[in-house]
Formats: sequence, structure tokens, C-alpha cells
Amino acid sequence: MDDRIDKTPESVRVLFADDEPAILEAYRGTLASPTNARTRSDALDQISAAVLCREAALLNRDSAALRDTPLEFEVTCCTQGDEALAAARTAAAENRPFAVAFIDMHMPPGPDGLWTAQQLRALYPDLNLVMVSGSAEIDLSAIGRQVPPPDKLIYLQKPCHCDEIRQLAAACGVRWRTERQLRSTLAQLETLVERRTEDLRKALKAAQAADEVKRQFLAIMNHELRTPMNGIIGTTQLLMTTQLNEEQRTYIDSTYRCSLSLLALLDDILDYVKINTGTLDLNCTNFDLGGLCQALERVFKRRCNKKGLSWKLTIGPDVPATVKGDLLRLRQVLMNLISNALKFTERGGIEVTVELKKHSGRRTMLQFAVADTGIGIPPEKHTAIFEPFMLVDASTTRGHGGSGLGLAFSKSVVERMGGRIEMESRPAKGSTFRVLLPLAQAAETAQEAPEAPGEKSGATATG
Repeated sequence: MDDRIDKTPESVRVLFADDEPAILEAYRGTLASPTNARTRSDALDQISAAVLCREAALLNRDSAALRDTPLEFEVTCCTQGDEALAAARTAAAENRPFAVAFIDMHMPPGPDGLWTAQQLRALYPDLNLVMVSGSAEIDLSAIGRQVPPPDKLIYLQKPCHCDEIRQLAAACGVRWRTERQLRSTLAQLETLVERRTEDLRKALKAAQAADEVKRQFLAIMNHELRTPMNGIIGTTQLLMTTQLNEEQRTYIDSTYRCSLSLLALLDDILDYVKINTGTLDLNCTNFDLGGLCQALERVFKRRCNKKGLSWKLTIGPDVPATVKGDLLRLRQVLMNLISNALKFTERGGIEVTVELKKHSGRRTMLQFAVADTGIGIPPEKHTAIFEPFMLVDASTTRGHGGSGLGLAFSKSVVERMGGRIEMESRPAKGSTFRVLLPLAQAAETAQEAPEAPGEKSGATATG
């Protein structure tokens, strides 16, 4: 808002229409301000104080300063209604509107005050009208219906006291100025809202376009990266079936293992991108929970034995046999957690437990816990370990592989399914990861066991 308006308020323009020139001169003298209008009646102060304070609150201005700031009046006097209408039209064209008009009800020989008031109201919807008449038999309700709104229409009976004229002119002027500046503020706010809305609309459109580019890029990369990797793995498997000497077989075995690791890394990256772009879909089906746990045991028990570690799987007696959820993503999360436990454990063993934490109707809250006796995680990294690309040992000489995406992906997937991951860990003592996951209990009591996951069967397991 213009500072000039705040510091030097514009004059309040007052229009008088009366067929008696002497009355007009009295009006003009009443609102004259030879001393900068420093003296105002007590009645004026009492009536306009509340309006002034409200203006200060709306416009964030000092109410005391407003009370001390005199109103300057600019008076225009006319002897006929059509003359008053012509003056009002000129003021509107110059963008210097009137705030209040005092209109005599009878102004012979021209149009009466009611006609004049109607014309002025059509020209100035926010004009404050004071209808002046020497007759006490005035139907105010009828006038209010013809010159709405009634809250901007006042009746004043002659003879008028100077204080009445001043207080009405001041109170109506303050109200008019307040409403005018309020409308200006609201217009500025509306313009600002429209501008911000347009900026947000453009930002949203740009974000949607960026998401579409990401989805297209993800689809292309999924194809372009997997195609050569599948070719390498397939060719390597064919080579392993041919006649090879010991040295050649060693090379082929190494190539095959590296290819599987690289494909697993690509899958991790693509899955993480899907999470961040919102393109990872969940597929809820009925599945055999015990079958899933047994399939995981067949894979990891053998790997634990090969590494000299103990393996223990415990399923609580009250855990439902068949549940409804995303089998693929749950298996992927558990494989990530168990693979991490196996990777960072050199002595001791791994224990996997499944417990029923809460049951309500056909909804169950299950807890999957993976505990190990490995190297553990320092306390300062307990929170950061779930961030993408965060590794417990990020040095170039670290002895454990992994992209640092496994836990970040697992946390995001579990949260997408309505659950959460908790962790307890102490350096050199081991770690325990708990997945609290809500699942629906399936209507069927039994379901065919899922296909046993291999080293790489649609799920990734990286640290």
C-alpha cells in the first residue's frame, strides 16, 4: 500500500445539494478547516473513535495517530439534483469520488432528492447518503427500499445543528475511507493469491512433466540395462555347460557371480527410483506366511552353514497361516534384512522370529525380527543408516559390499504398506531389526506355498 496515503490521508469529498444558497454556505462553513480542523466536538470524537480504531486494526496502523489526524473535507455545493449528478459524474471521471452526499428531499423546480439519491447510488454504490428534509412525515422504509442499501442511508431533519453535520460527515467519511482502503488491500491480496496460485500451477505442471520424464527414463533404463545383463548372464550359463578346464571354469564362475551382483545392484537402483517417483505399485494377494518363511530358511540356512553361523527361525503359535499383502515386497524386505545380518556377522548366528503383536477383526499386526551377533552399528549412525547410500563403513578399504540402498528401500516400502522399521544395535554386540507390518487375515485357511526365492528371484538383497 502507498506510504503517502498512510501518512497523508486523502481529503474526504462531500457533496451538498440544496435549493437554498444560504443553507449551502452554512454547510460549507461548517466543514471549513481554517485551523486544519484541530478542534472537533466531543460528540464527533465519541461516534468516530470506534470507527477509527477499526480502521487502524484493518490497515495495521496506529489508532492513536489516526485519532490525532484531522479529517480534511473538500466540499462541493449544488442547488439542483441534476447539477449534483453532473458534479458526481465529473468526479467519477477524474477518479476523485465523493464519500458522502447531503441531499435535500425537495429542490424545486428540478428533480427531487429521491431521484437524485437514486442516480447517485447507481453511479456510486458505496456512497453514503444523508437525506435532509424539513418534514417529519418521511417514510424511511420506503426510501430505503428505493435507495438501497439501508446501512448507507441516513435521515436528517431540518433545522440541522453544526455538530450534526460535522459528525455525520466525519463518521461517514472515515467509514468510506476505511472501506476504500480495505477494498484496495483485498484487491492486492487477491492479486497476490492469483499470482501465487499461478506460480504453484506452473510449478505443479513442471513437476508433473519432470515425473513423466522420470517414468519414461526409468522404463528405458530398465530395458536398456537389463537386456545386456541378461545376455551376459545367459551366455555365461551356456559357457558353464561346455567343456572347460579348471582355470577357465574359475574365470566363468567369477564372471557369473559378478554379473548377478551387478544385476542385483541395478535392481536396487531401479527400485529406489520407483519409490522416489511414486511408480512403485503394491500388489496385495493372499499368501502362505509359513511358506514364505520356510522358503527364506532354505536359502539362508545353507548360506549360514557355509559361513559357520547358526540359524534359527521361530514362528509364533498364534501367527495366522494365511495373510493378505504384497508377498514380493515383504520377501524383498526380509531378504534385505537377513542378507545384511549375514554379511556383517562373522561369529555367532542369525535368528528370525515372527510374532503376532495385535489382532483386531481380520486385521493383524505382525512383527518380523532379524537379530544377528555381528559388528553392530555405532549409536551416531542409528538414524542415518536408513538414508540412501549410507554405509556403516564408507571407506575404500571396507570389507563388505553393498550399495547402501537396501535399508532405505526397505524402510520406504514398509512405510508404503502402513508399517514401520525399528532397530536396536550395539557395536561388537550385534543388531536387531524389527518390521511391524499390518496385514489382513485371508479368508482362506491355506494357500499354496510361494516359490522359493533363489539368490535372485525377483527380489534384491543388498546392504
